[in-house]
Amino acid sequence: MRGFQVVTGVIGLAAFLYYVIMVCYAGPRTAFWWFWLGLGAGGLGLFALTTALMTRGKAFPRWFLYGSAGIFGATLVVLVILLTLILSAEWKKTPDDVDYVVVLGAQVRGERPTKSLRLRAAAAAAYLEEHPETKVIASGGQGRGESISEAEAIRRLLTGAGIQEDRILLEDRSTTTVENLKFSYALLQKEKSGESRSAGELHLAVATNGFHVYRAVKLAKAQGFTDVSGIAAPSDPILIVSYYIRECLAILKEWVVGNF
Repeated sequence: MRGFQVVTGVIGLAAFLYYVIMVCYAGPRTAFWWFWLGLGAGGLGLFALTTALMTRGKAFPRWFLYGSAGIFGATLVVLVILLTLILSAEWKKTPDDVDYVVVLGAQVRGERPTKSLRLRAAAAAAYLEEHPETKVIASGGQGRGESISEAEAIRRLLTGAGIQEDRILLEDRSTTTVENLKFSYALLQKEKSGESRSAGELHLAVATNGFHVYRAVKLAKAQGFTDVSGIAAPSDPILIVSYYIRECLAILKEWVVGNF
């Protein structure tokens, strides 16, 4: 009982403090805030309930304590497996023979790209500068609160980094990672119409933040690309814990809905 009290208190306090840090750093609209607030409230609530029961000389039923320990242990195992997959894809070196880079869109505020999008475009630009034969697709539509499409924001970042306009294709309809890759595949099919190699035979690299590379590569292969690599951009160090946990849940969702 005492161990359960300590664990729930530590998890609840850590999650709530991280929620406060996230909101103070990135604002109240930062993604996935609800998870950390909910985890913090749940952990601190169980801590308070456990403390009250212990004060009265009572305890949770054994089935509840053993069941909670089992769920916690199983969750840790799943997280370790998924994080291993994510990190192995993130650390893998990008080959030199890439035909096209797809830069995946991320939120734009008005006409101002977010830090995640700037980091993705910068990583793509660095690769393109070293590989002048490689072309690039700027992928991402225009959503709520965005005055321009994410593709247009990427194009501006790439040209600002010295990448020539004639190397850049725009895909400005997508709203999800699946659509980023689905519509990019269709764009390349049209671009390569009449040539010896179809879109699926091209060597594609997906430029995105490191935590997102594993899922992006898997989704690209599911859309018909057969030779896919990743270009891993850095991630915001303050939000990186949230990014990795959210990505683990996103991977599980993709498996459940059959996108892989």
